Amino acid sequence: DGTVIVWNAEVTEPVRTLEGLSTETDAVAWSPDGVTFVAASRGGTLRMWNLGPDGPDGELLQEVEGFTARSRSVRGVDWSPDGETIAAGLDTRLIIWDAEEGAPRRILEGHERAISSVAWSPDGERLASGSLDGALIIWNPATGRAVRELEGHTDGVAALSWSPDGERLASAGSLDDSVIVWDVGTGEALYTLHGDGSGLWSVAWSPDGRVLAGGTTSAQVLLWDVSEGGDGRLLDELYGHLGWISGLDWSPDGTRLASASADSRIIVWDMETGTQLYVLAGHSNVVRGVDFSPDGERLASASQDKLVIVWDISPAGAGEPIQALAGHTDGVDSVSWSPEGDLLASGSDDGTVIAWEIGP
Repeated sequence: DGTVIVWNAEVTEPVRTLEGLSTETDAVAWSPDGVTFVAASRGGTLRMWNLGPDGPDGELLQEVEGFTARSRSVRGVDWSPDGETIAAGLDTRLIIWDAEEGAPRRILEGHERAISSVAWSPDGERLASGSLDGALIIWNPATGRAVRELEGHTDGVAALSWSPDGERLASAGSLDDSVIVWDVGTGEALYTLHGDGSGLWSVAWSPDGRVLAGGTTSAQVLLWDVSEGGDGRLLDELYGHLGWISGLDWSPDGTRLASASADSRIIVWDMETGTQLYVLAGHSNVVRGVDFSPDGERLASASQDKLVIVWDISPAGAGEPIQALAGHTDGVDSVSWSPEGDLLASGSDDGTVIAWEIGP
């Protein structure tokens, strides 16, 4: 509510109330001598008070702007098409890691709020990041410079997906209930697709470039026509989940679509018939991300239960889990296969990216 209360610990009564803070105050701390008290807000303001016996009690000593509070959550991770690097959003920074050495090659800064999604272009020459500040930035990963900034969403960007030819980019705008399809070359919004009014949290482009899938807060998967000459009309709606659709991914051959949900389940859909091939139930919390392996026979899922699960969805498989990967100490938000399909990267709220050796 924008206040900090100082308490008498013995009688559990408030001694003083400090007002005028941001309602997004995230952290408070005493100096070691017990004289100075500091509060940091998510918006980047640091305030310090004198609460000691000398000087005016409760005096605001200093107010400093320009800091950025970091929660250290990794909300987006994507393996580069050449397999050499992993891009991950760590709060407001976009970090490009050397996949073999595990060391950062570049740290890109430009967003004002936490990065929620990252996506490499199919040719690996561009990298897109979407943020809770509602902005999208297209980066040149070779130079670390921003090529273009796309603004059109009125709420945070929840997900990104490139068209197979790399000429267009789709972004899901969470609570503004829109998916915007951008011409990456010009920065123009080609068209805006709307959901059912509840919000859109995930988006994925089909491998043939003709269909765009979006996941809504009200548990629907929406399919739009984005083919050449298409007008963005709604083609179909898929129902089966009981919670918001938090992640989507197409199989490499485009015959299946995987949807992840807050209901802790994953549904693999037959896109020719619109029916459910598998309902994968193995997580105990929200499933935040899914990714097909390059051969389309396995599916990786990331969940707030701290686990990454690899599923067998091959023609001979029965949708059973192959491996449950435990190593993160907080919820897992995103997962991405390496191009060869032998490694898997996962990003977590614990602030780490783990590269797992899965095998062929």
